[in-house]
Amino acid sequence: MDLDEPRVIAEREVMLELQRAMLPGGLPVLPDVSLAAEYRPAEEPTLAGGDWFDVVPMPGDTVGLLVGDVVGHGAMASAVMGQLRAVAAERLRRGNGLDDVLLALDAFAASSPGARGGTVCVAVFDRTNRSVHYAVRGHPPPLVVGPDGSTRYLSAATGSPLALLGNRYQVAADKLGTGDTLVLYSDGAVERLGSTIAKGLSELAGQVTDVVQRNTSGERMIAEAVCAAVSGGEYGRLDDISVVAATVLSVQPEPLALAVPATPDQLSGVRKRFSSWLYGLRAGPDDLLALELSVVEAVTNAIEHAYSGPAGVVRVAAGLDRDGTLSVEISDDGRWKPPRANPGFRGRGLVMMREFTDVLRLTTSDGGTTVALEKALHRPVFTDGMAPARERRPEQPDIRIEVSVEPESVVVSVAGTVDSSSVEQLHACLIDVERRGWLPLTIVLDDVTLLASAGLRTLYEHAGQLISAQRTIRLVAADASPVRDVLAVSGLDMVVEVLPVLG
Repeated sequence: MDLDEPRVIAEREVMLELQRAMLPGGLPVLPDVSLAAEYRPAEEPTLAGGDWFDVVPMPGDTVGLLVGDVVGHGAMASAVMGQLRAVAAERLRRGNGLDDVLLALDAFAASSPGARGGTVCVAVFDRTNRSVHYAVRGHPPPLVVGPDGSTRYLSAATGSPLALLGNRYQVAADKLGTGDTLVLYSDGAVERLGSTIAKGLSELAGQVTDVVQRNTSGERMIAEAVCAAVSGGEYGRLDDISVVAATVLSVQPEPLALAVPATPDQLSGVRKRFSSWLYGLRAGPDDLLALELSVVEAVTNAIEHAYSGPAGVVRVAAGLDRDGTLSVEISDDGRWKPPRANPGFRGRGLVMMREFTDVLRLTTSDGGTTVALEKALHRPVFTDGMAPARERRPEQPDIRIEVSVEPESVVVSVAGTVDSSSVEQLHACLIDVERRGWLPLTIVLDDVTLLASAGLRTLYEHAGQLISAQRTIRLVAADASPVRDVLAVSGLDMVVEVLPVLG
C-alpha cells in the first residue's frame, strides 16, 4: 500500500481522529504522583486503532490505571475500545473493586463480538499507603522501575483474555516505594518481528532503565520521559503502542506566596514568577494560559482599583490540592472603587476569570478584597504520535511590535504579553499608525502569548475609532492561537473581522 496516497492519508486521519475522541483528553495533575500517557499508532494505517488506556481518579485517595487492546484494527476496533474504556472507567469512578471492574468487562465482551478476546491490565494505586492492586487479562505484566533504574515485572497475577476460557484471572498486590514508576503498556511495545516476547520484555526494561538513569529534569518528568521512550522506540511499529506511567514523588510542590507593591511595574514580575511555578507542575498549555490570564486580571484589578492613595500591597498565594485542584488567592488591603454605571470597554476581567476557571469567589470587606480562583489541572495526552515539547518553556517575552506597510494594508504584528504593564506601547503604536493615512489596518496576534483585558480594551477603543472614521480594521489570530478564545469570550470577534491567517 502506498502510504502517501491521498486516500490512504485521509483515511488514516479519520481513524486517528476517532481514536483521539475515544481516549482521555487529559490526565489529572496530582501533588504526590506524576502521571503521563501516550498513544502512538501503527505505521501501517490499516493496523491502527485497537489500543486503549485511561487514568481514573477514584474515591479514597486512589487512582486507577488501565491499558488494553482489542482484537482487530481500524474504526470498528476504535469504537469497541471506547466502549470498554467507558465500562471500566464508570466502575472505577464509583470506587468499585477490581473484581467488579473485570466482571463488567467480561460481561460486555461476551455480548460484543468485537470485544471478545480483548486484553487488559488494570492497576489501582492507593496514594495513602502506596499499595498497588492489579490484574492482567491476556496482557503483558506491569513494570516497576526504581529511582536507580532497577526494574521488576509484576507477574503474580495472570488471567485469560476477556470472555474466554471461563474468565479466569487473579488479583495480586504489591507496594511502590518513593521514586518508583509503575508502567502499563500494550503488547506493541514488546512485540518484534522475528523476536520473542521474552526478549521484548527485556528490551523494554532496558529502555526504561536508561531513561531513569539519564534523567536530569527531576522526578516529575520521569513518567513523561518513560512514555516517550516506550512509544517512540527505534523499531518499526507493526502495532499500536499505548503506555501509561505513574511516578511516586518524594517531594510535593511548595505553595507559592508573593507580596509586592500594588504598582503597574510589578505586574510583569508577578506574572513571570507565577508562570514559572505553575509550569513546574507540568500542567497542560490550556490550563497554563487560563490561569496566567486569570491571575494577571486579578492582580491588575488590585493595582488599578484597591488603593485610592499611596500604593499598598497585593498578595498572590497558590497551591495544589490533594485532588489536583489548583487554588489561587489574590488579595489586597484596600477597597475596590465602585464600578462605573457605564463601564464602556472596561469590566471584562471578571468575565474572563469566570470563563477560564472552575470557581471564582470575590470577597470584599473594610479590610480588603480577595479573589479566590480554583481550577482542576490536567496535563495533555498525546494520541497521534506527535512527541510533546519536553524542554522547559522559555520565559514569556514582553511585548514586541513590528509595523510594515503593504500595498493594501498597514500590518501591525504583535508578540509576547499584552497586559496593563505593556499595553501603552501597543496604544502608542496604533495612534502613530492611525495618523499615517487611510489604508486598512491589520493587527496580527498569532504570537501573542497572553492578551489581558487591558489589551482588549485598547483593541476595542481603536477599533471603535477606526470604524467611526469608516476605516477598515482586521485582526489575525489562528484558530489554535492562545488569543482566539479570549477574543471570543470578550465579544471582540463580533465587532471586528478576525482572520485565521494573514492573506
